[in-house]
Amino acid sequence: MAKANKRYAHAEVREVVAMQPKSGKVPSGSLVKLYYVDEMFIEKSRENFVLPDVVGLSVDEAK
Repeated sequence: MAKANKRYAHAEVREVVAMQPKSGKVPSGSLVKLYYVDEMFIEKSRENFVLPDVVGLSVDEAK
């Protein structure tokens, strides 16, 4: 099972986030695995994603 990651914090439910083999040409009838996120996985990813409050800071300070 994949681990929660901040890159999935804003994903949509049932959004495909990876596939194997990578995109490109494969022979007809080949097995293609699709990996997607569900609500629980997105929520776990959001828990690990902390966005600092940069309101009132200049752009340079916020960076």
